[in-house]
Amino acid sequence: MYTPTAAQVPGLTEKNQSRLETAFSGHGIDMMGAYALTDRLAIEGSWYFRRERQYHDSAYRLSDGRRDKPDSIRYLRTIPSVGLAYTVPLDEGRHFFLSTSAGYGRGRLKMSDRDMGDLDASGLPPERFSHYYASLQRIYVQPAFLIHYEPLQVITSMRWSGVRYGFRHGTSMEAYGVAPHRTYSFLEGALTLRFSPPGASWLAFELQGGGAVAGSDVTFRYRGFIGNAGVSVDPVRLLGHGR
Repeated sequence: MYTPTAAQVPGLTEKNQSRLETAFSGHGIDMMGAYALTDRLAIEGSWYFRRERQYHDSAYRLSDGRRDKPDSIRYLRTIPSVGLAYTVPLDEGRHFFLSTSAGYGRGRLKMSDRDMGDLDASGLPPERFSHYYASLQRIYVQPAFLIHYEPLQVITSMRWSGVRYGFRHGTSMEAYGVAPHRTYSFLEGALTLRFSPPGASWLAFELQGGGAVAGSDVTFRYRGFIGNAGVSVDPVRLLGHGR
């Protein structure tokens, strides 16, 4: 019910640097904004949006031989988050860094279950929709290792997220493998490449790939692939106020 999000590492290594970033995946958008208060400490905010569909039955064959769409579940998720990032240089040349981000977010989940019932007198399966709504709370901790040689930045990161659901409407969701008021753990690792074109250090393009594992208690139940492409700008540097 929660799917992997882009690894959002600001990668800010100097005071007054900033970043506004948008990353695109197959099912949604991840947005991030960050500003460096000092050479080491930055504030960050993010917004996560996903729209997905999961099929959970084979297609129906109708009485006239046509095939109809199978049962499906549609998910719509949004989670805004705020946090802090602390970055420490590992060498005098300031090319290697360790960074840790942590934050909290609260959002919502809407789920629509499209259930195709038994064939009726006309030979068509009736459609039935059930709608469920839930609040989402997420805390995260994300250590990362950065290599920075302008115009290239390489980042490896591993994020732990704890996600908790609170259902406000509809029946119990335990049939879908999710229990209310239980925290589910997610581990999301990623490799991120950022590149700034010549003469435009305020602009960066990004490619990212990685994987995720999720579990409840001691049982791991979900694995997924993370693939994103994005673009970011440094508004402070663009306006000529950077250091």
